[in-house]
Amino acid sequence: RVRAGNSLAAIGDPILSGLPAGYRTVRVAGGVANLGSTISPDTIGDKPKYEKIHWYPPYRTTLHDFEIGVHPVTNYEYAEFMRAGGYDDLSLWQSHEAQAWMEQSEETLRSLMPIVQDSLGLHYRKDIQAGFMSVVDYESMRDEFVRKLILRQEPLHWHDQRFNRPNQPIVGVNLWECKAYCAWLTKLMRDSGRIGSATVCRLPSEEEWEYAA
Repeated sequence: RVRAGNSLAAIGDPILSGLPAGYRTVRVAGGVANLGSTISPDTIGDKPKYEKIHWYPPYRTTLHDFEIGVHPVTNYEYAEFMRAGGYDDLSLWQSHEAQAWMEQSEETLRSLMPIVQDSLGLHYRKDIQAGFMSVVDYESMRDEFVRKLILRQEPLHWHDQRFNRPNQPIVGVNLWECKAYCAWLTKLMRDSGRIGSATVCRLPSEEEWEYAA
């Protein structure tokens, strides 16, 4: 499947036809959803990371009807957002935090550095504990990597050939970039008549994502 996808990326993948305005969705009927897992974070060995996610103990919630994309957003679609000036249109970056990030200043870097460092520590903790990475190696690469994570105005891996084929899912974007893309897609789909003025494109909630999957 990977080889097929790579070949289609080179010759033209039909799944990209009509995108992004023709983004395909499927309706999910709401109802009572059983979510989470009976596996305790204590048994996984990475409790500091996984205890931040509400999946244990299992729980039930009620969801309304919603629509969700059939496929993840692709690099092809995100490239259209970039070509349309998505990183320059401040009306798409609707929160104070998003607009502060868009400034790409040293002040922004200083304010976000501790938050990103903490997140990276959670992700690399298992590598250090398993001996795949030393604390010295982690600390030597951390600050440079954090700087690359924050001070940019394109996806982190946009020029990495492992991740940038047009039909691959977009990666290396943060929450604000995702929300800006959704705001842009909402305008695009409204202008094309695909959705009405009361409908918005947004990220699914954690519960919606698990229920749909």
